[in-house]
Amino acid sequence: VSSEDTLAILIHADPDSIASAFALKRLFWRKVKKVNVVRINKIERADNLAFINLLNLRQPHIRNFKTTEVTKWAIVDSQPNHHDEFNKFHFDIIIDHHPVSDNLDAAFIDIQEDYGANSTILTEYLKASKIKPSPRLATALFYGIKTDTSSFARETVSNDIKAFRYLYEYANLNII
Repeated sequence: VSSEDTLAILIHADPDSIASAFALKRLFWRKVKKVNVVRINKIERADNLAFINLLNLRQPHIRNFKTTEVTKWAIVDSQPNHHDEFNKFHFDIIIDHHPVSDNLDAAFIDIQEDYGANSTILTEYLKASKIKPSPRLATALFYGIKTDTSSFARETVSNDIKAFRYLYEYANLNII
């Protein structure tokens, strides 16, 4: 991805994918021409709508987005064959925590199957880049980990717990 690129991050919107997408957007801030977060699904659950509204995490539906301006595509918390809509695009970046699919082709692929949440991976990227998350982003990532691990009732690794503890310092717990 170069400074002249317009990057679109395509997601199947849920708290973990939304938080991951906005963390990736933050990582590319001032490094590319423009970054957009775009979703393929309708968001209907009340808790997800509250999450998006309270944190002002807007992402247009792919039908309402001008794809012709995009020069690079990324996908987080999913892989191209997880949904028919994803098959329409060639992804340059794939970051996920689900089991690896066959025939993945991208310039950058990071799949951590043992992680409980994709938000953990992106939190690690932020830390490695020495980027302190804003309260809004930290809250989103914190909630992404919380929901995808079912408050750590599902299988997780120590990285999930470390990321959760790290984000706790920056997250707005009143929103959570």
